[in-house]
Amino acid sequence: MQKIAAARRIAAATFVLAATTVILGYAGAGLGNGVLNMVGAALRQLVVLVPCAWLLARFGGVGAIWYALWAAEAAAAVYSALAFRRELRRKVEPLRPAR
Repeated sequence: MQKIAAARRIAAATFVLAATTVILGYAGAGLGNGVLNMVGAALRQLVVLVPCAWLLARFGGVGAIWYALWAAEAAAAVYSALAFRRELRRKVEPLRPAR
């Protein structure tokens, strides 16, 4: 029972990063770049998560796999933040009036 509680704590801590990725992805889609959302989701669920889970299982044991969630969510959140910032600069900044 303690292992389940520890896994829940590890997974629950990544929800903030997941929410950031999802919100920025949808906001980027609203700016006309739907690929931003797709890449963020792919990073979260496949590109980073699977290799990290494999490496952590191999070198840290089965219990360490939960920490792959942290790596995947962090990578996706950083990507989403940088990509969204780029979209804002490309599409919104030119619309601002000159000072």
